[in-house]
Amino acid sequence: MMKRLLLLVSILMLSLLGVLNAQTINPGYIDGHLYFKFNDDYDFRIKVNENTSIDFDQMPAEFTEMFERYGVTLITRPLYAFNDPKLERIIRLEFTDAQNIRLFIKELEMLDDVEYAEMVPYCTRKTTYNDPYYTSSTLYGIQYNFKWH
Repeated sequence: MMKRLLLLVSILMLSLLGVLNAQTINPGYIDGHLYFKFNDDYDFRIKVNENTSIDFDQMPAEFTEMFERYGVTLITRPLYAFNDPKLERIIRLEFTDAQNIRLFIKELEMLDDVEYAEMVPYCTRKTTYNDPYYTSSTLYGIQYNFKWH
């Protein structure tokens, strides 16, 4: 009887874990996250912190009220490592009002300084390694202290 109860509780916990981890609003996209890009001709003079975050007071005034309305909690510049001026104009927002992400995107795209806005894709690994010489402890017969993933 105790084993059955333990099995039932285990199955229930595993099923809840999957539900709690699911993307509920837009499957395939991260809830409450979006990218937008400033136009190439926009005078981009926004100070970016060492951890790639941007302080709210660094953003242009026309964004402030909109960010407050949608509950923006974090502003970052994620593509800094490529040293491409166009990619450095891409901003990532994290916000709490994830239900209204499509409305938020439309409002951003209506601003003259914004080229586009889009949801952030939810990336997962879809492949399984099929190298017959790779095992969990050796790579081609040689012992290494790293793994593929």
